[in-house]
Order: sequence, then structure tokens, then C-alpha cells
Amino acid sequence: MNPRKKKEFLTAEMCAEIDRLGLDRNGFQWIVDEEGLEFGQFALSQQTKESQLFDKWYPRLTDFVALKRRQTPFPDPAAIDVFDAATRRILEPKIRDAERVPCRGDFTAAFFTAPIHMLSYVAAEWPSTYRNPVFLTPVELTEWRSFYDAEETDQDSWWYVFQDWDAQLNPPSDSFWLQDMAVQHDADVTPALIVWGLYWGSLAGGHRAELWGIDQAGNESFLQNVGDVTY
Repeated sequence: MNPRKKKEFLTAEMCAEIDRLGLDRNGFQWIVDEEGLEFGQFALSQQTKESQLFDKWYPRLTDFVALKRRQTPFPDPAAIDVFDAATRRILEPKIRDAERVPCRGDFTAAFFTAPIHMLSYVAAEWPSTYRNPVFLTPVELTEWRSFYDAEETDQDSWWYVFQDWDAQLNPPSDSFWLQDMAVQHDADVTPALIVWGLYWGSLAGGHRAELWGIDQAGNESFLQNVGDVTY
């Protein structure tokens, strides 16, 4: 802040809107101190717009999630096959110990994505501090985003954040993570690409990937690190 510049303060109207959105007044005062009141009002107006998108879409999102769970309920953990059981053992510590995706205010949906045999674990393990969590498989998230993108013209307002874990058996060689990489494993071993990460903006987040092997008895073994990407 320029020391010669007269200090500006949040207006009463701004404070009321910040409180309604469940945001931090101190954070907006810092914006005003650094960039001026007009820019602070603009920044707040963007948050208001995101809350309006949330109000428009979140009820439809929860209906979508409910439909998917009626169509494909969580499986009984005792009934999954040896490969899903192995990827569950691999993914559980990555879910339990993961960095928590930032989620601000009362009008932000937190998408948590994992294979269907992991979703009940994610839902049980993940912190209850997320006000608006949703749990989908990667395929279901792709379906939702296709539906959303086809109808919503405003693609720049992020009323959501994402955190995901995935396990793909026999991943294709042209996978983003495996391009130009020689994957070596024993003939009786099934490779599993394990990917996890989070993002809360187009340039905020990151993902990591590992390659594991699962033998016919369902025993898993780490093969190699594949990649680490920060946005």
C-alpha cells in the first residue's frame, strides 16, 4: 500500500455481502489496501456472481449425484475383486493423508472423485468441514462436466473446487502420464496407473502419478514414479 494514499475501508454494503457469502472481511480489506476500494468492490462482485451460479447449479448437481448413486450404489468392500482390493490398499493412505483442497465461503461445491469402490471410503474419511461436498466417479464427473459445459456460458467463474484419486488398470501407452515412457513389468503382473491431486482454479493445483503392479493373487508392488505436475 502506498503510505501517502488515504486508507480506504470496506463499505457497510460490502461487509454485509462478505458475511452473506461466508468470506473473510480481513482478506477483502487487504485487497482494498493493496488495490483500492474500486478493485475490492469488483473482486467482491465476482464472488457474488459465483454464488449466483452456485444457487443455479448446485441443486441440479445434487440431483445428478443422487441419480448416479441409485443407478450404481457403493459396492460392499468385502465383495470387490482382488484388483480393486489392491488399488484400495494403494489409494487409502493417499486419501487419508492428502492435502486438503482450499474451499472458501458458503457457496462453493467441493467435488471429490474416485473409483466407485473407493467413494464410500472418501466420503467417510474426508473432513466434514466442507460445506457442500459431492462424490462422483471419474466417468460420472466427465458426464456432469459435459452436461454443464453444454448449458453454461460462463466458464470463467469457479463456484467449485476439485480433489481426485484414480486407479486405472492396464493404462493405454498414449496416456498423458505414460507418453514416451517404457512401462516394464512381469508378464503375470497387471500395471495400475495411480493418479491423485487437487485444483481450485485454472492455474492453481497439481497432480502426481505412480505406476504399480498387481499380480494374479492380488498382491500390489510399487514400480515407479511417473510424474508430478504443479499448475
